Amino acid sequence: MPIVDLGSPLAHKWQIGFYFDIYRDSLASQEEFADRAFDEWNRKLEEDALQYDEESRVEYLESFGDEYTSKEYSKTIIMNSFFVGAYALYEHHRNRIIRRYSITNQKLKGSKLKNSFEYKEIKNYQRIRNRIMHQGGTISTCAKEINYANRKSIVADYFLSGSYALTRQFCDEALDNFQQCLLNAITEFSINKV
Repeated sequence: MPIVDLGSPLAHKWQIGFYFDIYRDSLASQEEFADRAFDEWNRKLEEDALQYDEESRVEYLESFGDEYTSKEYSKTIIMNSFFVGAYALYEHHRNRIIRRYSITNQKLKGSKLKNSFEYKEIKNYQRIRNRIMHQGGTISTCAKEINYANRKSIVADYFLSGSYALTRQFCDEALDNFQQCLLNAITEFSINKV
């Protein structure tokens, strides 16, 4: 017989912590990979350009545009992708918790969870995730969204102005809020369902 019931709130909390720790650890390696891959890409690009005369070489390199030669752009792609994956991890666990503890909209309305900081931040994250997935990461003209993006310093300050450029710090904060919101949901809704 297992020491901990695998369907228990304690087991769910442990499992969420485990998966989010793994994901959090992968953030550093993805950022390092982006640096190495970008350096390798530029090395190959410069090497390929050597086959042309000076004038053609410049034209060849310029043909790739900033999105291929900007380290910031490369990191933006990695961080935005990481964030979308982190949001999917959150949604997966959220849906499991909703099913396990039979959380309805009615139960959620009067809950502490709905009024928590983490829950409100996740609503902002949802807008960002949808923008990245469905509008190429562009920030809407909605003042609320622009103010949030500026306050969090997640607006591209290079050629992608008006687009989200998520940072490692923002992704770390999002992981913390995703995890805390899930743990809060288990704590609040498991009381009557053990």
